[in-house]
Amino acid sequence: MQAHCTGADIGPLARAPDGRHGAAMMERWLAIDWEALWQRLWTGPWQGTATVGGALLAIACWAGMAERRRAKRQNLDRVGCMPWTMIYVLCFFLGCVLVGGALHTALSG
Repeated sequence: MQAHCTGADIGPLARAPDGRHGAAMMERWLAIDWEALWQRLWTGPWQGTATVGGALLAIACWAGMAERRRAKRQNLDRVGCMPWTMIYVLCFFLGCVLVGGALHTALSG
């Protein structure tokens, strides 16, 4: 059973001037050119940058888990030679810069 909307929970932006609930929001939703938006978001020169940035962020997550594993090891004499913290920081920083630049390029076009 569906509850009837009384209009008390709908803000003024979702109300049309003639009082119809949700009509203005629906008109805005239907006015969006979805195909052009899809083309702009998923076919652009920034895709390679976003892919590399995403890969760097994945490596940063992996390095963070490896550092946590190393910090919680049982045998403290087994010292590793990988600088997991530096790998994490560099990959995270570069990944954020690349993904941020790709988003900026994608959304400003």
